[in-house]
Parts: sequence; structure tokens; C-alpha cells
Amino acid sequence: MLREHALIESAQSSNRIEGVEVDPARMGTLVFGAPIYRDRNEEEVAGYQKALTLIHAEGANLKVTDETIRHLHKLSRGDSWDAGRYKEKAEPIIERRPGQEDRVRFMPVAAGAATDAAMTQLIARYDALHADRRVSPLVLMGGVVLDFLCIHPFRDGNGRVSRLLTLLLWPVAWFVRRHYGHKLEVTRMERCLRLAVRLVFAVDLLFIVGMVGLLFYGIEHLEVLSDRGVVWFHLIQVIGVLGAVGTLVVLYHAILTWRNREKRIWGKLQGLLFVLACVGFLWFAFAGNLLHFSSNY
Repeated sequence: MLREHALIESAQSSNRIEGVEVDPARMGTLVFGAPIYRDRNEEEVAGYQKALTLIHAEGANLKVTDETIRHLHKLSRGDSWDAGRYKEKAEPIIERRPGQEDRVRFMPVAAGAATDAAMTQLIARYDALHADRRVSPLVLMGGVVLDFLCIHPFRDGNGRVSRLLTLLLWPVAWFVRRHYGHKLEVTRMERCLRLAVRLVFAVDLLFIVGMVGLLFYGIEHLEVLSDRGVVWFHLIQVIGVLGAVGTLVVLYHAILTWRNREKRIWGKLQGLLFVLACVGFLWFAFAGNLLHFSSNY
């Protein structure tokens, strides 16, 4: 229900900005039904909804290409004669205010070969910066949308396509990888270190859970806390020693992360937090005398 409401509001609001309005009572039918369109506005609203559905459903297969941009425009413009086609004539972007003279805000890129070249360059630069990973995804998204609007490749519908591109490029890294199918590219060594760090934390957690569980069990079975139960304590302590030694692996991973210029600050802070967590584990273990192979605790 929430998703349906979001699709209706997005389709209605994005088109309203462009002066395309329809009867609110017809929105549900236009977005989710198969209606006979009453006018051009209804056709464009329904087309924009199809573009939204495409991004949500087929995002894993959508790349930022000339073909994708043209297709999004074609969907959002319905059966317009120039749907999916770049402009044939460049028109100035004019600001009109009541009681004031019209003002030319800016002149977009010329039509024809100039627009084709500008779009090709925009897509190529996006691909390069996206692969480089040194530019924040949020900044990259804003730059792509701004350049697209300055090029103004279509006769009409540029605003709607820019909002569709914003949705396609939305830079929540985890969501992008999971929903749109972008894989996190790491070297074999980085992959092994990531796995080793996870194993270290798993061992640390196993030690804490095992030690606490054994102590609670010993409250009701006091023989566990005597020399008869020392074997179980030693077994858990061996696990704790492995976790303590694993701190070196976590520290090494953090050092490599901070020395890697391609890593963003969030990845580096994550590595630092991992080290601090391991230091906290060591303090807990040694302050509680939990790693001394003795039955005196």
C-alpha cells in the first residue's frame, strides 16, 4: 500500500511541476489500471509511471547510457512525435514573471551534433568517475543531473527525465548494490582480509557468549566452577586467545584501509571502529582475568 501511494504521488507531483495536471480521482486508474486516456495530460502521467516502474523493477539491468536516457524520455512523453528523440532546435530557457519582462536564463547546447557530443561526453565522464570511486556518489549524481539540464537534450520533458535519473543514480551504496545489482569491486587480498575480520569478530563473540553462558550455568551447577569444570573454561579461553591474536589482523586491515587513497572516509572510519572494538574486547578479557589459564576468576 505504501509503495502504491509513493508511485501515485511521485507521478502526480513530478508532472505537476511541468504544468501537467490530471483529476486526482483518476490517478489510481492511470497508475495501476489500463485506462482509455481522456487527454494528453493523462497519457504523460501514465507514461511517467511506466518509467518509474521500469527503474524499480529492472534497475539491475539499467545502466546510464544514451539508450537508457532516450527510453526514459520516450516512456514519460507517451506517444509524442519526438518521444525518445533529441531536440531538432535549441530554444532559450526563459523566465517569465507577472508584470516583468521575459528574461533568458541560459541558452542550452545547440541541437544536432553538439547535443549528441555533449551527451556522449557526459555519459563517458560519469562512467569514469563512477569507476574511480574517489568522488562522492551524492556529488556525482548532482553533477550528472546539472549537466544534463544544462545540455537540455530534449525539446520537452527534460525536467521529468532529470528526476528519473536522480532516482536511478540515488547514492545509497548498500541499496544500489543490492537493488540495482552493482557489485562491490575488491581485490583478492581485500576480500580475504574482509573475511578474516569477520571471523575475528565471530570468534570474539563466541568467546563472550561461551564464557557468560558457562558462568550462568555454574550458578546452578557449582561443580562447573571447581577444578572438575576447568576443562570447559580452558576450551573457551583458547577461543578467546584466538580472538585476541586476531586483533592484529583487524589492525592490519585498518592500516591498509587508511593508506589506500581510493577508500572513502567512511570506509576508513569503519576500519578504525573495528580496531577500537577489538581493543575493547581485549580490555574486557584481561581486566576480568578471563584469559589466564587458572581456575581463579
